[in-house]
Amino acid sequence: MTPERWQKIEELFYSALDRPPDERAGFLDHVCTGDDALRKEIERLLSADLQKESLIEALPSMVAAGWVKADERRPVAGQEIGHYRIIAPLGSGGMGEVYVAEDSTLKRKIALKLLPQRYTTDPERVRRFELEARAASALNHPNIITIYEIGDWNGFNFIATEFVDGRTLRERMHQGSLKLSEILDIGLQSAGALSAAHDAGIVHRDVKPANIMIRNDGYVKVLDFGLAKLTAVAEPPEAKTDPGRVMGTVSYMSPEQAQGQDVDQRTDIFSLGVVLYELATGTRPFAGDSDAAVYAALLNNQPPPPLTSNPTLPSELDRIIQRALEKDRELRYQTASDLRAELRCLQRDSESGRAVLGPQVISTVASSSRYLIGGVIASLAIVAIAAIWFLWLRSVKTAEPSLSNATFSQLTDQSGQELFPSLSQDGKTFIYSSAAAGNWDIYLQRVGGRNPVNLTKDSPADDMQPALSPDGEHIVFRSERSGGGIFVMGATGESPKRVTDFGYNPAWSPDGKEIVCAKEGIADSGTRTTRSSQLWAIKIDTSERRMITDADAVQPSWSPHNQRIAYWTIDNSGNRDVWTVSVNGGEPTPVTNDAAVDWNPVWSPDGKYLYFLSDRRGSMN
Repeated sequence: MTPERWQKIEELFYSALDRPPDERAGFLDHVCTGDDALRKEIERLLSADLQKESLIEALPSMVAAGWVKADERRPVAGQEIGHYRIIAPLGSGGMGEVYVAEDSTLKRKIALKLLPQRYTTDPERVRRFELEARAASALNHPNIITIYEIGDWNGFNFIATEFVDGRTLRERMHQGSLKLSEILDIGLQSAGALSAAHDAGIVHRDVKPANIMIRNDGYVKVLDFGLAKLTAVAEPPEAKTDPGRVMGTVSYMSPEQAQGQDVDQRTDIFSLGVVLYELATGTRPFAGDSDAAVYAALLNNQPPPPLTSNPTLPSELDRIIQRALEKDRELRYQTASDLRAELRCLQRDSESGRAVLGPQVISTVASSSRYLIGGVIASLAIVAIAAIWFLWLRSVKTAEPSLSNATFSQLTDQSGQELFPSLSQDGKTFIYSSAAAGNWDIYLQRVGGRNPVNLTKDSPADDMQPALSPDGEHIVFRSERSGGGIFVMGATGESPKRVTDFGYNPAWSPDGKEIVCAKEGIADSGTRTTRSSQLWAIKIDTSERRMITDADAVQPSWSPHNQRIAYWTIDNSGNRDVWTVSVNGGEPTPVTNDAAVDWNPVWSPDGKYLYFLSDRRGSMN
């Protein structure tokens, strides 16, 4: 086996190891297509990794020691490099192989990282190896691995560091879910290490579970500054990385890092946010069967809130993780110290019992004392429901919000007409239809950003009336493609499929499993179409449909509490009124029924108010 072949196996093995076990088969399907031998070798390494029982037992680099060419010298047990005697391999990565060794002078175990000889002819690798040593040796922090020596012995470039008797965070995660106290402790110590590095002008750029070790006494050590980039305040001219070069591990990169942009300390904060998300939920926020799919998810998708996957989390931890994962680095934590401070506050509150728990835990806590306060709660609930219902019935008819103190800012600047905006639930992105490119397309844009992405540019047909699903993962829209109808696609425009061959102005149910749409549209003249515009509910997965009402109904809006659907009607005289109907069908109820023109109803997020356009003040409000 050639060194080049082994290098490929090694790189793919660590890429697979960085993925959750249930994602590895799909990853190997993608990267090993047509090369069964390659897949078998990687699977062999993965099996060896799962079977190891201690840190110094045979790792993949040891298993593969006999595979490379004879002229590729590797240290063996008992061999001495300087005053260090090799004991056993620890592991290997893109920047070198690591061995546990004994310092014969000080009689202590150390970790010896060697740059393989086949790389010593590559000036770039040697430069990065030396850069890692200089970067890490400049740091003095209990959560950062200590550098003892940097040297070159008989053709081996090496770094001698403290030996960490423990396991990587990746290995700990493989053993099962972590308690909240563990998550916070690991997050606090890691953020402290990054804060010290950032204060010294050093950005790690490869924060991931494989580069975080947990000692047996609970101390966290951040390892491997092999991709460290000195910031402008500390970086010598020869240490600069070529612009546009992407370095790091895809699943843990920041968006700016993935795009090859200049990075600063905030890229490490994002990567630590990915780690915290994975610790809290057991899944990665950005995943895919290939690096390209992960890139696309990282740049375009908003991950589900951690509470969605783990309702037992404190809501404050959910907020902290989401802020660390802000795609816009200006909205992210600006320093690791800020992130650490918020984690510390949450740790203090959780230890004292003041942390706000997720809804499932709150329900559990409440149920434990139901025999003492159940009657009081039930009585209050009945009164509260009656009051809310009364206010709701009143508010849907009379709510007229004032805009006298509102401020307005232009979100889009395309030359074409822009209609049908739909805002994500986190308020960070929105979609809309625009004819800027000639035909109608659907665009995705960040709030405050100025770079909209055309999601349907590959289709020559008109695509309009988009609506984001409640979880932000899908878009439903009206399209003229393939004869017309309602289509659904991923939130970044992928895999559009037809849901029904009719329909206009689709709206999502609160659980994202159904849509409601009007069967007919309204002509530009504002008159009713020839046939009655019925409302239909359609299941996204099966396209199963049910009629909600056969009354004239257009532009439906599904209430957040999943009880009623609002819509507006138009009669032959052009009068428009707002109505609601039960999500299960039945007799519609008028909200407005007078000479005013009322249309385009929209529910408030809490479902208590119904807003609509009206000319009852002489102009549309």
